[in-house]
Amino acid sequence: MTERRVYSEAERDAIFERYRIAQRPLLDELSSVGIEVKNVWDLEKSYQTYPQALPVLFKHLAMSYPAKVRTEIVYALCVKWAKPFVWKSLVNIYKSEPNLCALADKGEIGSPSGPKIAMADGISTLALPNDLKEVIELLRCKANGPSRVILVSVLSRSRQKEAKDALVELASDPELKNEIALRLRRKRQ
Repeated sequence: MTERRVYSEAERDAIFERYRIAQRPLLDELSSVGIEVKNVWDLEKSYQTYPQALPVLFKHLAMSYPAKVRTEIVYALCVKWAKPFVWKSLVNIYKSEPNLCALADKGEIGSPSGPKIAMADGISTLALPNDLKEVIELLRCKANGPSRVILVSVLSRSRQKEAKDALVELASDPELKNEIALRLRRKRQ
């Protein structure tokens, strides 16, 4: 079992201050396109559309930020209204994003694998029935690592025969087998 790090309030404040400083270039560029936020994570929670911010977010996602900041950039991109603008790029970036360790380094909040996991979560959230083939391809590609488990939900909520066939096909994949077994049990109930 993995031991969870516990930080004092002062340590957490120091970590978030580092993140605030690290994301300053992103916040400045967002401001230049008319988006005023204190943190990138405020975008997703704003319940407003911000299409002019999408190119800025993609640009900064490719930059070297702490994993927590990159993860929040991904979540700001993965809002339902943005799907027509972000889907193709999100899938391509997901494919190329490295699989990193799941544990955060000391003095960090959020996993180094957080951006990849957030991308899988975003793909799962945004996927529509006509995206099924693409999601199945992502699931079949073992290079996408353990984040693929999040994509299983796309298949389990689909009524298409292709989705059920893919669940059966992927049921022996070591990284997916437990999630698939759980989803198939739920479908039978």
